[in-house]
Amino acid sequence: LDDANGLTLEREIFIDRKPDSFQLAGDHVRLTEAETLAMYGVETGDS
Repeated sequence: LDDANGLTLEREIFIDRKPDSFQLAGDHVRLTEAETLAMYGVETGDS
């Protein structure tokens, strides 16, 4: 992105797959892999 003005972070996805040293600040939704896949209707067969 050349200009991030006006953009807001609304959600992080796959937060359980990120490196421990990676942390985005702010008050926004944080979804795990399972929550992200469920949100998009992806069935993994793990249930």
